[in-house]
Amino acid sequence: MLGNNNFHKDKYNHDWMELDIRNLRTKYINIEKDTRKSEQMISLLDEHGFSNYERFNALTSPENSHAVLDKENELYGTHMCGLSHMKLLKETILKDGEPILILEDDVDIENIEYEIHIPKNADCIYFGISHGDGNYVAENIGYPRTGKDFLKVGKIFTTHAILHINPRYSAAACAITEFCILTGMPFDSHGLAYQLQSHFNVYSPKQPFFYQSESKQNNPLHNVEALTRPRLLTETEKILRGNAPDWP
Repeated sequence: MLGNNNFHKDKYNHDWMELDIRNLRTKYINIEKDTRKSEQMISLLDEHGFSNYERFNALTSPENSHAVLDKENELYGTHMCGLSHMKLLKETILKDGEPILILEDDVDIENIEYEIHIPKNADCIYFGISHGDGNYVAENIGYPRTGKDFLKVGKIFTTHAILHINPRYSAAACAITEFCILTGMPFDSHGLAYQLQSHFNVYSPKQPFFYQSESKQNNPLHNVEALTRPRLLTETEKILRGNAPDWP
């Protein structure tokens, strides 16, 4: 359950519910030897009043059928990230059916709203996003929310701040992640973004609550902050921006 939620209908007759993000069961993925990032996460979450969080030990070597993975492969780190998410999901929502907010330990927080309204039919909420290859889909849906718009999204890369709500979505995410790892593809882009999200109700605030901080990257060449910090644009906004480069 998502705690003590109030269910309502808006003027569009959509069902929505209130929740306080600070009360969600939350786990942040962290490599055991990277104590600095873990300390940063504890400080960050305490500062913002998160009351139900724990560290989750990231996998750094494959288990079981994934033992054949090559550490020299450029996607090895991505595969380990995917396996960590899989293990976490199997130990939480796929075991007890309760929602789980998964964070990665390179996040920072900006523009966060603690008490929010989410669509009642949401399978998954991306509180952190990436502009990825620029082909993402973001659609205004008219759900009421404190402040900024809430969007139905697809083809969203990255996995640094995801609320899993529906166990069916989580099971599908594990299955597609497994497939991508065994076939040598990045699980977040080729799998979750391009093969999964369009089949479920996946939402995101237009302005992300969590972004990947450049200062917390082991490899700063990826420039992830530039991809994960700016707000999402709807299709109309993309057209307007293309026609008028100075459009905000």
